[in-house]
Amino acid sequence: MDFQKNTSRLCWATGLLSCMIAAPVLADSIDPESFTATLAVGESVTIQKTVTVSAGSPSTSRADVFFLVDTSGSMGGIINSVKSNAGSILSSTSGFGDIAWGVGSYEDFPTSPWGGSGDEAWRLNQAITTDAALVQNGINSLTLGYGNDGPESNLYALSQAASEASWRAGAQKFVVWFGDAEGHDPDTTPGYPGPTLSQTIDTLTGEMITVIGVNSGYVSGGLDQTGQATAITDATGGNYVSIGSNPGDLIVDTILDSLEAAFAVYSQVSLAAYDNLPGVDVSISAGYFGSYDRSEEREFTFDVTFTALAEGVHDFYIDALVDGGIIGTELDRIIVTNGGSTPVSEPGALSLLFAGMGLLVAARRRRQQ
Repeated sequence: MDFQKNTSRLCWATGLLSCMIAAPVLADSIDPESFTATLAVGESVTIQKTVTVSAGSPSTSRADVFFLVDTSGSMGGIINSVKSNAGSILSSTSGFGDIAWGVGSYEDFPTSPWGGSGDEAWRLNQAITTDAALVQNGINSLTLGYGNDGPESNLYALSQAASEASWRAGAQKFVVWFGDAEGHDPDTTPGYPGPTLSQTIDTLTGEMITVIGVNSGYVSGGLDQTGQATAITDATGGNYVSIGSNPGDLIVDTILDSLEAAFAVYSQVSLAAYDNLPGVDVSISAGYFGSYDRSEEREFTFDVTFTALAEGVHDFYIDALVDGGIIGTELDRIIVTNGGSTPVSEPGALSLLFAGMGLLVAARRRRQQ
């Protein structure tokens, strides 16, 4: 996916009408795909950019999916299902676009009466990565602990995942959370060392993390016995499902359907400019905030003003963001001189070939960060 996107960028930078490798048609997009202007110092030009969010499931989103698993004693069935279906889970979710994954787990604090001596309240089995083999190893490292009493360290683990999972810049963030019991809350468990429900929700929403709660409990209510799980999924724009304690290969469809449902709704669309900006001021009109869904294609327009500050050739990205995740990227060039302005929508000179090659390398490095 990155190679195809960067190939498209090289086609833009060289001004060629065609490339030996055709660029893909992106489901979500930003238009125009490029803009170049020659401005004098102090001069400005304003253009309109349109972000199109397509109907249906996205295929070009940049997103991180973190699997958080309760590994207390009653979770053996779900853990085995996740392990045996890991390959299918990773391959199916990769269809959403530029996807990375991570793995974490929890039992409880190793203090009586909450947890056993070998338990952990939070464990990072694998930080977020695009390396499927590492993620597979992280899933395979899930082992059963004890947990002692009924509730576990759910809230603490969710809060730690928000800060320690190594989320990628420009990625939409999802936690797929498996459990069969509610979490300890200091508001109802005096002396418990973890965060409260409200504090956990504030942490997750502050990081723009969408939580998908997957109940795998024997007990009625399971993960949502006290309404805690649905409070978290509702507040973060996620969803809550029940699959039983031994879902087998149904777990693949459950995860895929839940992610599709989470992708189907969004609340923020914006633009953000990056890289090599000291010589150019970029002013972008306000983003869009509301309740949107992918039942139909939607267009969002922005006014972007470039003001020349210092002489030179200034290349930079403008990303289209949906709920903080990149769904399209444009490369812009502002050439600042000591006179005259000539805005154009497509750089057409072959003399941009070598500059384009440099942009390709920069883009590739940036996507790997």
